Amino acid sequence: MPVRAHSGDGSQRVLAGLDSPADSGPFPVAGLIDRLGLPPTTVLPPLAPPLAAVWRSAPLSSRWALRGSPRVHTRVTSTADRGTFAAYLYDVDALGVARLVSHAPYTFTGVAAGTPVEVDMLMPAAAWDVAPGHRLALVVDGGDHRYTSVSPLGSSMTFSAADTRLSVPARTG
Repeated sequence: MPVRAHSGDGSQRVLAGLDSPADSGPFPVAGLIDRLGLPPTTVLPPLAPPLAAVWRSAPLSSRWALRGSPRVHTRVTSTADRGTFAAYLYDVDALGVARLVSHAPYTFTGVAAGTPVEVDMLMPAAAWDVAPGHRLALVVDGGDHRYTSVSPLGSSMTFSAADTRLSVPARTG
């Protein structure tokens, strides 16, 4: 079942090479924490440009059983000829507490600065139940401590809100 998460406020610029509160989890203990059933958690309100671009769905009216690999499509324009960003899928409750469902990095190189890059990325598969009233959030930032970035310091990336889509394989009920 596809979900379109729109920001409603146009394109969003992110500073490259900087980490935001969106995170893949404490490294190197993330695997242990995952086995305990404690996903990396953050609070969504502090996530905003220029540290992160955020798109939220409407609150879900019924339970979603997310099973499989989420897909992200976006168009990014960088002030540099290369860049790395990380995309995160969060389950966000009514208080704004966001629990990480899946994440993936993306790197592009050899692109003239200012040239839009179409990005289609498949995130790692997840099995996650999203409660009614919760939202899904797609967060994109300019870095994650787990991945090496090729983004030059001082550069930025702009993500087109009109061209950013999140599709999740889910069943409702």
